[in-house]
Amino acid sequence: MRTRFTYGLLILGLALLGVAGSLAACGRQPQSGPAGGASDARDGNSAGNGQAAEAGPKVRIITLAPAITQMLVDMGLADDLVGVARNDMAAPPGLPIVGDVFDINTEAILKLKPTLVLLMTTKEGPPTDLINLGRQYGFQVVAYPSPKSVEDVSDVIFDMDQVATASGGVVPGPDAAPKRRPRVPCLGTVLHEPARAQSLWLEMLMRLGKLEKAVAGDTRPRVLMLLSTQPLMAIGPGATHDQLLSFVNASNAAEDAQVEAPTLDREKILAMKPDVILLLLPNAPPLQPLGRDPRLAALTGLDVPAVSHNRIYLINDPLVLLPSSSLPRIAAEMARDLHPDRIKQIDQAMTQSLVPSEPAPSTSQPASGASGPRPTADDLGPLLVPVPHAP
Repeated sequence: MRTRFTYGLLILGLALLGVAGSLAACGRQPQSGPAGGASDARDGNSAGNGQAAEAGPKVRIITLAPAITQMLVDMGLADDLVGVARNDMAAPPGLPIVGDVFDINTEAILKLKPTLVLLMTTKEGPPTDLINLGRQYGFQVVAYPSPKSVEDVSDVIFDMDQVATASGGVVPGPDAAPKRRPRVPCLGTVLHEPARAQSLWLEMLMRLGKLEKAVAGDTRPRVLMLLSTQPLMAIGPGATHDQLLSFVNASNAAEDAQVEAPTLDREKILAMKPDVILLLLPNAPPLQPLGRDPRLAALTGLDVPAVSHNRIYLINDPLVLLPSSSLPRIAAEMARDLHPDRIKQIDQAMTQSLVPSEPAPSTSQPASGASGPRPTADDLGPLLVPVPHAP
């Protein structure tokens, strides 16, 4: 069973890390304005002996995973995107489409002249053709394992151990516990953006911690999360959204399934006895009453609490299924449906400041669904990894 993040565990882990120094050496410095003006390692600029070096190529990113697209948008790096996969709901409008991880449009990729291609893969790993293409045409390919937990999502954004090593900080000794698996360099490392990555990482985990606190002590419902109603397909154990339920004080009615996305029938749902059914259907039209909505036909008349008490809810946020930095927003929507008597506390958890005192003015943008100020290392004091403020 995977360890569940809480605010206390986050702070404890950061304190135990004991990283010294600054991450400025591995991240870009803030720019003086939209047109630049300051050194930017990602733009190939550097200064030496008082002379500005010739500008190198600007970073040009293609993402083949909507979850990574959302992370980049929330890090304030949308302008670095030059291409995305088809059906990417997180992509800024107007970006060229380059196929997807299963059907890559080589011509479209080469036309965009990327410096970096980011994707998420299954156990089969990244496409060999894409790796070879990168070697031939000089762009980097970074493939992340598809996240199975909130911890996995956070590791894609920012990894304390990786950044500590890069900044010359304290690293685990030879007697330290082994890693659960070799890690792909996090986005903060790959993009040379540790400050932005850490800020987003902190906000995501701390926002989830506040949501967890907002619904603590309330009745813990059994929740059936459906990906599809025709056929009935649920989210089972070992998936990111399965763990997400623990942050909103709920359990997965499909926790005993043998696969991550089990197909169900009426008998199996009867045995699960869900208190609430959540339909996680991106961009789906609003629900009609039970008995009038054809999507609910397979649920009509079932003798389970969710049907008897009319507790079937639709979450149709375009990003509802993404294992990304948008998870707090989705968790808040879940919490409002599961704990309607705690809506005020849930809304406060998503809007209140994450820092202990009024922060200095910042141009950084909050992550998806959150409106409070984004925390930085300086906001939370010496317990945290010291990094420069994001521009």
